[in-house]
Amino acid sequence: MPGSLLCTKGWLTWRSRCLWRYLAPLAAALLAICGGTSPAQQSAPAASPTDAAHRWAEIRVVDAETGRGVPLAELETVHAVRFVTDNAGRIALCEPDLMDREVFFHVRSHGYRAAKDGFGYAGVRVTPRPGQPAIVRLQRVNVAERLGRLTGQGLFRDSRLLGYEVPTPDPARRGGVAGQDSVQAAAYGGRIHWFWGDTLRLEYPLGLFRTAGATTRLDPLREHGDGPQRVTSIDYEYFVGSGGFVRAMMPLPERPEGVIWLDGVCTVEDSNGTQRLVAHYSRRKGLADQLEHGIALFNDRTACFEPARQLPLEETWRHPRGHATLYEDQGRRWLLLGNPEPVVRVPATLEAVLDPAQYEAYTCAAEAELAPAAATQGDREHVSADNLVPSVDEHGAPRWRWQKRLPPTDSRQEHRWLRDGRLRPEHARFCPADVADPQQRVLLHSGTVRWNACRQRWIMIAGQAGGGPSFLGEVWYAEAHQPWGPFRAAVKIVTHDRMTFYNVVHHPLLDRDGGRYIHFEGTYTREFSGNPDRTPRYDYNQILYRLDLHAPALQPPRPACAGPAARPGRLVPRYRPRARRCPGRAAVAAGRGRGLSGVSRPPCRRQQARRGASGRLSQRCWRCQRFRSFQRCQRLQSFQRCQRCQRCQRCQCCQCCHRCQRFRRCRRCQRCRQELPLGPPRRVGIFMRRKTRHPPFPARQGVPACR
Repeated sequence: MPGSLLCTKGWLTWRSRCLWRYLAPLAAALLAICGGTSPAQQSAPAASPTDAAHRWAEIRVVDAETGRGVPLAELETVHAVRFVTDNAGRIALCEPDLMDREVFFHVRSHGYRAAKDGFGYAGVRVTPRPGQPAIVRLQRVNVAERLGRLTGQGLFRDSRLLGYEVPTPDPARRGGVAGQDSVQAAAYGGRIHWFWGDTLRLEYPLGLFRTAGATTRLDPLREHGDGPQRVTSIDYEYFVGSGGFVRAMMPLPERPEGVIWLDGVCTVEDSNGTQRLVAHYSRRKGLADQLEHGIALFNDRTACFEPARQLPLEETWRHPRGHATLYEDQGRRWLLLGNPEPVVRVPATLEAVLDPAQYEAYTCAAEAELAPAAATQGDREHVSADNLVPSVDEHGAPRWRWQKRLPPTDSRQEHRWLRDGRLRPEHARFCPADVADPQQRVLLHSGTVRWNACRQRWIMIAGQAGGGPSFLGEVWYAEAHQPWGPFRAAVKIVTHDRMTFYNVVHHPLLDRDGGRYIHFEGTYTREFSGNPDRTPRYDYNQILYRLDLHAPALQPPRPACAGPAARPGRLVPRYRPRARRCPGRAAVAAGRGRGLSGVSRPPCRRQQARRGASGRLSQRCWRCQRFRSFQRCQRLQSFQRCQRCQRCQRCQCCQCCHRCQRFRRCRRCQRCRQELPLGPPRRVGIFMRRKTRHPPFPARQGVPACR
């Protein structure tokens, strides 16, 4: 009996232990669901932000010329893991498979170039380690410098993960914006008012399609940091609704159908001398179908736009459009309107802006192409520009004038006339010639024309339609003495690789150093590009660029002064690139365009008389002082040598030798020593010695030898 009781008690103890082994995890799960914490969680110390930053490896992509970070630079591994830099040019990497080992990254960035290896791969090999930043230097191809993204989320995400002090805007004032399209800006009421077309949100694919708005101070550009660590940002204070998301700036609740876009935002004075904010609104069903349009006024009490005058759908140009510019002529103030060419003007008063009869258009079309005499006066007011032809004089020059009947002549109309042979290329006003290729004409798409105090000219920053390598991603710079041109030549300042960058806007309020540094922005997206790839966080957002108007590519030409016998009248670029050491085979310091001289000028009579049968130009050698034919290098078109003395006249290009792939330059003519022939033997005492040169390097397979 006692033995049986002991066995029964042991069996119960073993059974209770087994039950507790299975019931303990279930009890812990129930405790966690009810809001409790396990003992292990209570004893674990909380991770500090500094400790979290130490787990991330830093890769920083910088501009080799300025040392500043490059936003929108993509690094991709060989197994398609992609990283994109933030506004400071940093990447925070914490991939377990990539840490503490050498990894090759393909490097891509619009307008920047990475050095290629022997197999043609543009990239770098990096060993990511926490606390050891890796620097990747890119050579800038763009004339303009990319500063960063202005809208959207995570502007300085990677820098914040790495523990850097970066601008941190108030989330309540950012309006929950994930992406925005096509900005309009105007100074009103002591602040800058900003308006965007469509706005994306994180909560749902459909966002706001009736114009979002924000305000900033008059000098909104903020610089953080010093030297190469400096970053740029703009703190927007959005107009938000009850849910924290941006609200519509023109609600029109009684007409809910369609989207509403604003353009031509500007300030004018009414009859009482009060400043009013005016804009043109368009209620559309899509990109093609327009349901309603007219002129709207900003209500200061409700902070919304309200319709002031509705216009007929056939009216295409008698209203604010594009980006307005204030212009004064003979004591009268005008608003110049256009996108980008300012070919419409109206007196700068509220009464004139609301009256379509006060608008004038700048055109060279013939008056005879109006509707026939039997047509009504209403039909005559809405003339289509498709059937117009230019009005020219006896010399073939077009007759430009301001008038109120015909529509304006823009870049698209001029381009059509140039294609059909109705207008000579030298008479084009809004189709500038490409400085790099004068035979090509630039078809302008959208942009602005502003007065610049540094250049003392009207400068145009505009996009291109049908360009390359992107259809709507190329940005050009041109200048003229009048706001309506003529813009003879243009220099490409920004390029994109199969991505769209449209609706470019230059903001004069952001200019620095007396107008030397100008800032412009545009919408970066994959739309209309044919590229199915979307850039994370950057797609469908505004990107800011800065342009230095003292850049060598933007300088006008001047007469050459190389040598005592230089002939006047010969034009060369004003600034020549300096020869400097750089890796790679291509010429890094090659000139970015030939300045704003436009089409190459024909030679003078003296130059034409000295042309030989081959068409080469004979010049006076600065060494032998005789006129000899000069030959150019077949590859770089820069070396010029006299046939008599075989001495180089001017060697200002920066290149690597085809054969040795290194810089070995002669002190006298700065040519690569590997290209110089051995000189004749000379006597040194009783010995004969040849002139020495640098020892040869082994030739690379598949690379031609030096010329």
